[in-house]
Amino acid sequence: MLDCHIHLQHVEPLVRTQILREANRLKMSCFFCNATGCNDWQNVLDIAAESGKVRPFLGVHPWFVDELPRDWEAQLASLLETHPCGIGEIGLDKTPKGKDFALQTAVFLRQLELAVRLQRPVVLHCVQAWGPLMEIVRTEAFREVKMIFHSFNGSAEIAHELMAAGRILSFSPRSLGQPAIRDILKKAPPAQFLLETDFPYLPGVALASAGLNDYRSGIIRVYQMAAKLRGIDPARLGSMLEETGKRFLVHG
Repeated sequence: MLDCHIHLQHVEPLVRTQILREANRLKMSCFFCNATGCNDWQNVLDIAAESGKVRPFLGVHPWFVDELPRDWEAQLASLLETHPCGIGEIGLDKTPKGKDFALQTAVFLRQLELAVRLQRPVVLHCVQAWGPLMEIVRTEAFREVKMIFHSFNGSAEIAHELMAAGRILSFSPRSLGQPAIRDILKKAPPAQFLLETDFPYLPGVALASAGLNDYRSGIIRVYQMAAKLRGIDPARLGSMLEETGKRFLVHG
């Protein structure tokens, strides 16, 4: 199994250590650890350096675009040029947490341009902004960028378009709480979807108290839900998705 979206830098070091130690018992092959802003880029890199199972993604989340230093792009480019990182978590968000939408869009575009120049895969966040986001990802300049749509919550029409274009949809315990999203998962080709926890941001779990048991429950639950929806053994599903994840991580 792999967890294609997690924020290990947002939990206490002891919890992080416990999760990484538990990885073999859970048969976890890989964690895609996503940054949210420049303040946690180095933390994500440090965690990846400690464990070969952690794949780092560095980027600016749309909630935090107003907290950036002037040289944020140069800092990010330098880290990407010297480390084998993906770019994430990036995207657009029209909820009140998203703040200045014009600034979000500008920061998002600059990060996609870095992905093109450096040939890096990206992990995308989108909430209530599918129209403008789809206009951007349809752009010819970004056609070859590998993309995961984290905790996918779009329509069936958007899902079909993205998968037809070779994009990957990621499903979380939160997104699979919606019947329409479960229906999308049932029909998704195995090469076009992945599963995630978004830990420590699990439904019904307080951030301050999120621990190993919550993680264990979250990752097992999302794989069991997906396997049941698709009528397949969870272990076989895990093996299939590991291959999808490996292909996504290949740069260039």
